[in-house]
Amino acid sequence: MRGAGFFRASAAIAAKDLRLEWRTWDSLSSGTVFALMVAWILALTLTPASGEAPELAAARYAPSALWTVVAFACAVSLAPAFRAERQGDAFAGLLAAPIDRGAIYLGKLASGLVHTALLALLGAGATAALFPWNPFERPATLALILGLHVLGLTVLGTLFSAIVHRVGRGEALLATLLFPTAAPLLLSAVRCTEASTEGRLFETAGHWLGLTAGFDLLYLCLGLLVFEFVVED
Repeated sequence: MRGAGFFRASAAIAAKDLRLEWRTWDSLSSGTVFALMVAWILALTLTPASGEAPELAAARYAPSALWTVVAFACAVSLAPAFRAERQGDAFAGLLAAPIDRGAIYLGKLASGLVHTALLALLGAGATAALFPWNPFERPATLALILGLHVLGLTVLGTLFSAIVHRVGRGEALLATLLFPTAAPLLLSAVRCTEASTEGRLFETAGHWLGLTAGFDLLYLCLGLLVFEFVVED
């Protein structure tokens, strides 16, 4: 039964990972560099058509560019989620601890969510700087869109990072697993961002928000259920 001890264990694991990240800046530094590089490449390649106003082109391209940046940055940032436990077979010790294994997943998810939320804000800032487009014009709706969709990406990315850790493969496998599975989330994210830019988020994309919340809950429940089997020897 999952009670206060379950969440205390999750909080302890999340705090440990965040302290380690504060000392090394491993995930955030790699995710930041990758996000900026992808945003710059997209800004160079997504140019207005002949005779098209830059503002119209930005409204068409920038939401997709933003979520391309966020998706790739999340994949790079979440890939090393279990890297620290590889040293000295620390992951075996973590699994042997008298805690629910779902608490390990939730703790990793919580620390990863901090990373991905920061990278999503960085991606929004980079997109605003490189495109004639201001995603921060409506900060409340932007926070809602980023929060719902980044949560879904992190829930999936944390689970797939555990799979990658167990099979001993690199970041390429994480991206291969994450992007097809997260396709509904990314489609919803682009549609919601486009609607928010037009000031009609709830009128034209409210159903996308509801769908995303449902996917987030489904992915979270599945992650808690299957994580124990993913990490079994």
